[in-house]
Amino acid sequence: MIIDDDKDFCSLLNKLLEKKGCEVLCLNDTINVISKINNFNPDVILLDVVLPTKSGITILEEIKQTEISAPVLMISNRKDSKLIVAAMKAGASDYIPKTADNNELWEKIKKLSEIQQLKSTETELKNFSNIIGDSESTKNMMKMISKVTQTDAPVFLRGESGTGKSLIAETIHSHSNRKKGPFLTINCPAIPANLLESEFFGHERGSFTGAIRTKEGKFEIANGGTVFLDEIADLPMDLQVKILRVIQNKEFERVGGLKTIKTDVRIIAATNKNVEKAVKEGLFREDLFYRLNVLPVYIPSLRDRKDDIPMLVKYFFDLHTKRESKKFNPLSKEIIEMLQRYPWPGNIRELENIVERAIILGKEPELKIHDFPENLNQKNFIEDRTYNDGPLSLKDMEYKKMVDALKQCSGNISKAAKILDISRDTLYRRMKKHGIELK
Repeated sequence: MIIDDDKDFCSLLNKLLEKKGCEVLCLNDTINVISKINNFNPDVILLDVVLPTKSGITILEEIKQTEISAPVLMISNRKDSKLIVAAMKAGASDYIPKTADNNELWEKIKKLSEIQQLKSTETELKNFSNIIGDSESTKNMMKMISKVTQTDAPVFLRGESGTGKSLIAETIHSHSNRKKGPFLTINCPAIPANLLESEFFGHERGSFTGAIRTKEGKFEIANGGTVFLDEIADLPMDLQVKILRVIQNKEFERVGGLKTIKTDVRIIAATNKNVEKAVKEGLFREDLFYRLNVLPVYIPSLRDRKDDIPMLVKYFFDLHTKRESKKFNPLSKEIIEMLQRYPWPGNIRELENIVERAIILGKEPELKIHDFPENLNQKNFIEDRTYNDGPLSLKDMEYKKMVDALKQCSGNISKAAKILDISRDTLYRRMKKHGIELK
């Protein structure tokens, strides 16, 4: 935002900044200036020191009394050191004369903008206090979450079982403009197929045996809020069509009903499956996939965010010692290192269960290595392969399944083959093909 009564200067600066890809708003007067700043929400404010109706210093002081966080770069034709000192004392981030060349001006604006965006990111990350961790994988995920909270578009959560998809869905809802509306979860595979449609859309009295009264469905109850469809890849094809209609047209009919009901819901869907593969096999509608996949959020597995394990362990340790009314000394470095070595095929859910079990069975005042399952202390795990964000290729999926099975049974080939439902010889051949070796 540029606040300056010199229209020619504003016009030149506007052209310069738009060429740099900036969105610019110029104000040539100070009428309702604070309100206009709030509405535009700029990353940087350029403020002339001398204005006709109100001084730039006064406006700066008014800005600093509000919650406006944008840095203010003071600009002026005057070379008055007292004015510059007064501006800096009032809270200006920097000062530059109007006679400065374009490169110098742009570098100052760019630097202030980058600092402001960094501050905004840090604030966003702090806001997600229920998400524990500060690894790069977790930070990248939270940055994406902060973006999707600002829109009503569908969100598709992708990640393995136990990574916390339901927690992420609740976080998105609670930070969105729908946070005052309902948040309803439907666990798709947990509901019998013949009852799913009624669960989603409700039914009219007498529409089927046992329908003794009219019932509202989740999409009707959640009007103005969010519906979380957990494990959506398990939905029957006929219901996928109806979900697509809700997303596109925001309407449906109850089972046995003729009246079209309008609903305003945001859909957050989640799956631990390879939906792209399901689309190719005709098990998931391609059009529904593309409508859901507008904003994909990839949730990292625990083995991809091992730096977060100490923080997560402390959280679960404190939580369950309080629940069990026990007092333990802090966990030893040896235990923490053991927990960081384990590959956690069950992710955060498995980690919490194991910490809870140790607290229940352990004796105060200190937990020992033997209070944890024996397989946690095995050291012959397979080296992890690093994956890029996004869906895995078929080759990577085969590799990952073998590695997970081998880790699950601590490198025992016979047990891993049983888990994968293949012979030992087949497993050996595939391991050789993928270059997998036991340590």
